[in-house]
Amino acid sequence: MSIIGQWMYPREANIRLINLVRSGLLDLGQWEVTEFPLDQANEAVAQAAAGGGPFRSTVIRP
Repeated sequence: MSIIGQWMYPREANIRLINLVRSGLLDLGQWEVTEFPLDQANEAVAQAAAGGGPFRSTVIRP
């Protein structure tokens, strides 16, 4: 399991990423995001640990 956060990248990475999206070089439509409410945190962790390939993210929302 990986925990990814903005601290892993330089400050200019956000701007460069936004520019890739705006230019059409990065298609965000490929991403699959699975959301869980806070009271289902254990299920969210299990989902994230199961992986499933690139472009998949697990999100816990309050």
